[in-house]
Amino acid sequence: QIYTHQQTIGLLDNNQQVGGANSGLNTAELMKMVEYYKAKRIELDNQIEAFKEKETKWNKTLANLTARLQLNTAKEEKMSKGKLVLQVLNEVAGTVTLNFSYITNSAGWKPMYDLRANSIKDPIQLLYKAQVWQTTGIDWKKIKMSLSSGNPNQSNEAPLQQAWFLRYREFRDGDKNILYETTSNNFNYYRGNVFSKSKEDKSVDTTEVDYGYDSIDDYVEISESQLNVTFDIDIPYDVLSNGKMHSVSLKEIQIPATYKFYSAPRLEKEAYLLAKIDNYGQYNLLPGEANIVFEEMNVGKTFINPEQTGDTLSLSMGRDKKISIKREKVVDKSGTKFLSSYKEQTFTYDITIRNNKKEEITLTLKDQYPLSSDKDITIELLEDGKASVNPETGFMTWDLKLAPNESKKIRISYKVRYPKDKIIDNL
Repeated sequence: QIYTHQQTIGLLDNNQQVGGANSGLNTAELMKMVEYYKAKRIELDNQIEAFKEKETKWNKTLANLTARLQLNTAKEEKMSKGKLVLQVLNEVAGTVTLNFSYITNSAGWKPMYDLRANSIKDPIQLLYKAQVWQTTGIDWKKIKMSLSSGNPNQSNEAPLQQAWFLRYREFRDGDKNILYETTSNNFNYYRGNVFSKSKEDKSVDTTEVDYGYDSIDDYVEISESQLNVTFDIDIPYDVLSNGKMHSVSLKEIQIPATYKFYSAPRLEKEAYLLAKIDNYGQYNLLPGEANIVFEEMNVGKTFINPEQTGDTLSLSMGRDKKISIKREKVVDKSGTKFLSSYKEQTFTYDITIRNNKKEEITLTLKDQYPLSSDKDITIELLEDGKASVNPETGFMTWDLKLAPNESKKIRISYKVRYPKDKIIDNL
């Protein structure tokens, strides 16, 4: 802006010769030109001065911020958020070496996994990792860490049961007759369980030193106690006090797995590849997110939840677009009838599965029919398509084998009867 205004002033100054015998301007026109030049020149000069004042102010702010940034960088190891005060008592005076430890809420970690499989005939290659963070105010330089699944800040008092009395819910204005089931967050952070094991020589640069480890297992020792799992990492790491996640590799595991495809077309017309892992307790897994690489392709993310009661751990390895699934309503086999004071609705669906792959697949197919908790609503399963039916949940399950390019069709049908003056909003 300053440059543009200066160029404009130069243009005005270079065109001052507007009068004279051959100019063709009379006195009135010349006076107008003079007034215009004077006003415009003053206006441009004032704007230039204002711009220069802004520039000076911004340069001062920039210099101040740059100085603060340099100061923070130079003193990052000395900056802290508080003090640790120790009172030492000793019967004999003397020089002693004192080691101390303390617990902080400003550090933690969460598990993270990489799952890799080349085909449905190969075992799963699992890379066990930890995402470590800390905001203690002191940068951790060249430290060896110990990660624990225990939480020193968690209450360990066993719950005491009391008598359970039922009572009616009292509705107030604005209440909705809807029950929401809350679940815990899938991402478990183990706060306060990142321990510094030892101080290392700060002259050592871990990025340039060969520690002679052939694999991750050579520098991580896993200890399983009665209540916790601890990972002792025998290689130094730097973890800055900025709250950012720092990835630490813990263990590589080859896990035998059986693969099966799964689909629930009422919810989503997709086929998912599931990896089934038996005896998963021996791997010391913790709940955490996992990246999936299948057949050398990154196919997405899944969640590993070993805190379940089943004998088999199922891992979702992604969707398979080569398996086509349709679930269509059969119009001529569905309809509504009115019987005196009741309404009767019949629902019929055809489920078609086609294997477009070059090899045979095993697929678990699940569908369902509704259940009633009201005596005035009756439900009858008319056709189950030779499924394994659970009448308590309404789930229908098929274990299917499909050869390459083979298609199968399954028909299900059910009838719902309820008072015709009522409306079922989720049918």
